[in-house]
Amino acid sequence: MSDMEGAARRLLERANEDPVSARQSACELAAEALDGGLFGVAAIALRAEGLAAAYLDDIAGATDVLRRAAAAARRAGDETLVGEVEMTLGSVLYSSGAARRGLGMLTRAIGRLGGAARARALVQRGGLYQRAADFERALADFEAALGDLEASDDRVWLARLHANRGLCLAYRGSLEAAEGELVVARDLYADLGHAFGVTRMIHNRGWVAAQLGDIPRALASFDEAQARYEALGSNLAALLLDRSEALISAHLVDEAHATALAAAAALGGGGHEAARAEALVLASQAALLADKPADAAAAAAEAMVLFATQERTGWARYAETLELRAGVESGRPAAASWRRAAAIAGELEDARLVTAGLHARVLAADLALAGGDLAVAADQLSAVQRRGASGPIDLSAAAWRATAELRLGRGDRRGAAAAVAAGLSAVERHQAALGATETRAHAAGHARRLGAMGVEMAWESGDPRRLLAWMERTRAGALRQPPVRVPDDAGLAADLAELRHVERRLRGGTLDGAAHAVLERRRRRLEEAVKRTSRRAQGESRRRDRIEPGELLGDLGDMALLEFGRVGERLVAVTATNGRVRRHDGPPIAQVAEALDAARFGLRRLAGSTASVASRRAAEQLAAEGLNRLDALLLAPYPIGDRELLLVPPAALHALPWSLLPSATGRSLTVSPSALLWMRRGTVAAGSARVVVNGPRLPHAAAEVRALGSVYAGVVRLDARTGTVEAVRRAIDGAALAHLACHGRFRSDNPLFSALEMADGWLTVYDFESLAACPQTVVLSACDAGISAERPGDEVMGIVAGLLGAGARTVVASVGLVPDASGTRRVMLDFHRRLAAGAPPARALAGAQEAARVAGDLASASFVCFGRG
Repeated sequence: MSDMEGAARRLLERANEDPVSARQSACELAAEALDGGLFGVAAIALRAEGLAAAYLDDIAGATDVLRRAAAAARRAGDETLVGEVEMTLGSVLYSSGAARRGLGMLTRAIGRLGGAARARALVQRGGLYQRAADFERALADFEAALGDLEASDDRVWLARLHANRGLCLAYRGSLEAAEGELVVARDLYADLGHAFGVTRMIHNRGWVAAQLGDIPRALASFDEAQARYEALGSNLAALLLDRSEALISAHLVDEAHATALAAAAALGGGGHEAARAEALVLASQAALLADKPADAAAAAAEAMVLFATQERTGWARYAETLELRAGVESGRPAAASWRRAAAIAGELEDARLVTAGLHARVLAADLALAGGDLAVAADQLSAVQRRGASGPIDLSAAAWRATAELRLGRGDRRGAAAAVAAGLSAVERHQAALGATETRAHAAGHARRLGAMGVEMAWESGDPRRLLAWMERTRAGALRQPPVRVPDDAGLAADLAELRHVERRLRGGTLDGAAHAVLERRRRRLEEAVKRTSRRAQGESRRRDRIEPGELLGDLGDMALLEFGRVGERLVAVTATNGRVRRHDGPPIAQVAEALDAARFGLRRLAGSTASVASRRAAEQLAAEGLNRLDALLLAPYPIGDRELLLVPPAALHALPWSLLPSATGRSLTVSPSALLWMRRGTVAAGSARVVVNGPRLPHAAAEVRALGSVYAGVVRLDARTGTVEAVRRAIDGAALAHLACHGRFRSDNPLFSALEMADGWLTVYDFESLAACPQTVVLSACDAGISAERPGDEVMGIVAGLLGAGARTVVASVGLVPDASGTRRVMLDFHRRLAAGAPPARALAGAQEAARVAGDLASASFVCFGRG
């Protein structure tokens, strides 16, 4: 072997490890070899260049170079060399979408080769069969290649064989065996010093973890793989695909949709049409879960065309099921039939796309139910059950929902309720395994339709206790899970600290446009890093508590309970007083939303500066009309008397200004995301420290906090200079009481970045979640601190929800603007004096607000008591 040939073959080995430099060096060596008429060396160097281009996802460039390599090999008259080049070219052609040509070329290459070279080509073809979902042929090729590779001790290709076989087994559902194969491949790559191969195995093990339902481990693996890929200069498109799939499982569907579209865009420019079609399938799946059927149909239709062009029949049929499902979800089921869906299911199962086939069976059942054909629906769902209850959570939830609808159609209401309960239990187990508050809250979206069915059936039963139990079953699941702390992570702490620094610089207003844009990009990257770290927290699958109405009634004592649920486009309610539970029809949701919009608009005009006396009077009238209308819809009609009230609204009404409603005037009122959460918080032990903090840029806050020093002995006080985020965190950790008077912000795009302004930046929900023990009573004298966001599945997210989820017993916060006025200080001082005298927080707040109202001061009337009260 000449020196030049040896150099060319070494470049082949480097192509997947350092594709950028290998590509350039191979190009230069190929040019030199061609100039010297060394066509064999040129073919090897060009093959290395093409392979490096493929690893960089430049499929069009790889195809061109490899065709030149094949021509050079033929001029060299070396059949083995021609076969080796065609082996690589066939794989690249497949990736470009020319599936039949790629497989045909690889098969010809296998015929040209013998020994270890033939075994390598078999591994390559097996990988293509795997991508075509022809798993039996793939495994046969891997088995045929194994002996020759072991005999020649070709550890590079042995690693590739185990890696591909692992993915093949995973697609067939043998996930534990797949994990073992990937570990073998990883160890081989590590022994060889192949960083890229090790990274791919970390990536692939993350994908298998996602198939096993271990989303935190999957996301952690993807994060590690991404950092490694970026260090190697590799394209992230394949990783984006798998991350999107994991995000779908966590029901982070908007992010999953955006990620899949980003992958499709990244793959479109390099001729990587096979993977781009798969990205469009994921985009369609995510869009369906996000209630965007038009987007889902468009992505599925484009994917169908690509798969048909690529002659990937199984994948094309799956894309067709997504398009059909989009039609059903958009109210256009006429274009679909259960027969077509069932036929597609059979084709998918024959192609060993098991999960896709089961989705098609559920679609066929839904279409049969829509046409009143219960027997067909039963047959389709029986086929799903025969294949086992395990699978992605979206499939499990859909199958149980369809089963419940089938049983309802047969008049079996008890069986339908059991199916709904089984589906909810599956979602709850999935939710519990997700340690992060964000992923737990979003995962409840998988149960949205199941929960709505359960509540509607309970309402129709006429049994108020059953209705109460079902409403409780379907709300605030994330908050009712035991808190899971993100492990002490120096990286997370550093990212949060840098994020505060970047935000301070952005707020300074002295940057030019370019510097501001750089910092804004850095802020977004840091927020993304914080989110990703928090999502790695591991949960603990266990049965979630259920509410027992008798136990709740005993806990209520003389209090009244008013809990709302939703049936169709109306609210329904349950009241409990003196041991009696009753159900009530409620108002249309649209009427409540209209009144709430009017009230909030008027209240914000009043809290801010107004242009004239006339505009203030107009705002007062608008606010009063809205509040009176809300009262007439939500409190006045119900038999709650003048008792202390536990109010459990749906997530959309959690941050309503309840204290301002006429029927709430002077009443001790507690708002809780769920009655069960309220019950369980009654047993929490309290610490002893009391901490008061005033933030910067809020002149009246310092006077407010100073006044509180006279109420409590030994109070810990931090001010606008000493109250840094870290100092506040240390002080409130495990405290009995924390009073924070500061500016607040609510982030609707990501409620966990809602925050309170401290001396050196923002104290976020993520910071509260990192406490070893959350303060038992938290008072937030801050604008909008009580505002929350609704997530599918009746989940609440925001500062209050974050504190309750982290273990706080009671949170007092404003659901609107807090005026910078002495009125707030007087109300807060009165509240704390009553609290220090032994009054429960809800009663202390009601007394202070009523005293202010009598004195003609309504400055702090928008404060609401959340939690236990």
